[in-house]
Amino acid sequence: MIFYEVDTDNYVVKIFNEEIYDLDIFNIDEVEDFIKNIFKNFVKTYKLKGDVLLNIYIDLYYGIIVEVKKEDSFYDSDEIDARVVFHLNNAFLYEVDYFYILDNTSIKNANVYFYNNKFYLELTDEISISDKYKLSEACDIIWDDRSFEIINKAIKLKLAS
Repeated sequence: MIFYEVDTDNYVVKIFNEEIYDLDIFNIDEVEDFIKNIFKNFVKTYKLKGDVLLNIYIDLYYGIIVEVKKEDSFYDSDEIDARVVFHLNNAFLYEVDYFYILDNTSIKNANVYFYNNKFYLELTDEISISDKYKLSEACDIIWDDRSFEIINKAIKLKLAS
């Protein structure tokens, strides 16, 4: 699990499938309970209070990414009012160096897109945990609505074997 602060009002939590092996990511109640447990620790660490928006993105081959955003509050309280939005249909894309994939990973099944002079990888099958860590360290991950724009406007390429 990776926690990081984007800025003073925005945070991201990334959770690989391997860390949630017994969680049915398509069972919203299970995911909600799991996120509540993570959020409790997160609130203590980052001392959050007031209104908070949780955008939860789920990908079959990656896991879960949670965006935590503090919102303007109309009241001053130590309580937290969290609004949760699930995004189940977003594709997770890795902004990659095409040759990095070929030379440093064992990924064989994936969609590759070329858009705005950049390559993006979309997983279409399970990959090893070591390949996930390599991609996470070497690539930016696109998980929000930008992924749809990339897929719809990009040139689709084949991953060379």
